[in-house]
Amino acid sequence: MRKYILRRPFASVHWGVPLVFFVCWIWLVAASQCKDGPLYPELAFVVTVTCSVIWINWLGTDSDARGWRRWGEASAHVLYDLLSFALICFVGALALTVLMPAVQCYTARAYVGEVLHQVAPQREMITANIERTGSLDGVGKGVAIAAVGRLSGGRVTDDGRVMLFMADPAASIFLEPRIDSGKVAWKCTGFPVTSMPALCRIP
Repeated sequence: MRKYILRRPFASVHWGVPLVFFVCWIWLVAASQCKDGPLYPELAFVVTVTCSVIWINWLGTDSDARGWRRWGEASAHVLYDLLSFALICFVGALALTVLMPAVQCYTARAYVGEVLHQVAPQREMITANIERTGSLDGVGKGVAIAAVGRLSGGRVTDDGRVMLFMADPAASIFLEPRIDSGKVAWKCTGFPVTSMPALCRIP
């Protein structure tokens, strides 16, 4: 009677193959810290690993087996390899997030959010000036930005654009007013993008 024992993932190939896949996965996790948007590299990696596992196990099955027997044996090995490798990657990614916590990104975004809240009165003054005059000309005159707390400096242009500068975390924030269908709307952008809250990352 054939005995089945616990085996490592990708048992039919050199151990360097799963090691390469594991290193690539850890690199992707580290590179995606604070990342927003489609995860195309991660999706491509998953597809590549899945196809490789299927191909490797198909070649590694008993060549004497035919039909459903070979498909069944290969499928069982594929499922085992994918699940065990996914578990190993999960543990590795979990350890990496402890060493390189993504919370750092959210902390920086929270600080930027505090600065935006801090200059809310100046923005309201500019908004009131625009609503009163119906134009952007001269709406920023007399509006000052004080360097307080995490806000290391800033200025307001005559047409109401607000520039804010932070030292910890290092960031630059730009607020631009515009008139949209008779109403005042603000556009927020800043650098680095990973430190910006969602309001300032919308295209």
